[in-house]
Amino acid sequence: MEIPGVENFKIQAILDIGATVCCVDQNAVPKETLEPSAYPIQINGVNSSQIANQKLKGEMMAIEENRFRIPFTYAFPMEQRDGIQMLIGCNFIRAMQGGLRIEGQMVTFYKNVTTIATKVDSKVVASAAIEELELSELEYFEIQRITAYSCGEESHKFKERFRPLLERLKEQGYIGENPL
Repeated sequence: MEIPGVENFKIQAILDIGATVCCVDQNAVPKETLEPSAYPIQINGVNSSQIANQKLKGEMMAIEENRFRIPFTYAFPMEQRDGIQMLIGCNFIRAMQGGLRIEGQMVTFYKNVTTIATKVDSKVVASAAIEELELSELEYFEIQRITAYSCGEESHKFKERFRPLLERLKEQGYIGENPL
């Protein structure tokens, strides 16, 4: 992150398209980067709810070699166990006045077309799922193995019914070559 008057710093962030706004763990950023929000808001998560009354000062952030303006970002103690320090929410996409395409581990931002590579941290995903589903590690991996090989072929009727729509979306760049 690049904020005037503060030495550049890095944080661990994820793109969360379920988050309305960007949020950052106030304990993960230098105190000089925070300022009072005009009004406090209540942030509701899946398992928690808390008040945010600070925000991150806006300037620029870099994802890989690409620079983006920091959108309005609420700051509060997030206390994530998986090391995530920032959620990049939908206001980031709206602030770009563009769009977003996710294909596998590639994320493409539209306006100025920018593609970045992501990675799946399977240990983080697995441990979070095991805890949430209250499974043993063995049960989780057995379910994963079974479901990985039971993905059948898509219905012929479905493909025929939606072929024109899929072709239009492909031509406009919204979906890739093999979306199903």
